[in-house]
Amino acid sequence: MRSIAQADAIVRAVDRDNVGFVMDAYNIHLNGGLNDFSALTAVAPGKIFAAHINNADPVPEEEMGQDKRRFADRGVVDVEAFLHALRDAGYDGMVSVETFRPEYWAMAPERVVAEAYRTTREVMEKYGVI
Repeated sequence: MRSIAQADAIVRAVDRDNVGFVMDAYNIHLNGGLNDFSALTAVAPGKIFAAHINNADPVPEEEMGQDKRRFADRGVVDVEAFLHALRDAGYDGMVSVETFRPEYWAMAPERVVAEAYRTTREVMEKYGVI
């Protein structure tokens, strides 16, 4: 799917308790550089099961890819809008960071975990969602 509305239509049509969403700030952003996450507030209630909070490098659209993900603290994704839309949708579940960035793979796993936790917690506190 390329939009939240398309995904929501499928989740509603399937209408099963175990079918829902993992909302991913960067994958949503990949849809043409989208930073309007307001469609999250219209999804089927209670169907957001997890959220991935990542930011990304500012690169031309043709260079966008999973390897451009970065920790949540800086980049081109409007993480504040994403977090507020999740909150407005009633989501208060788990969040995670995906580390598909090759330079993170070269780091000690403990350092990646610590940095992912620190930066994610900082943005969540900064934007008042925890």
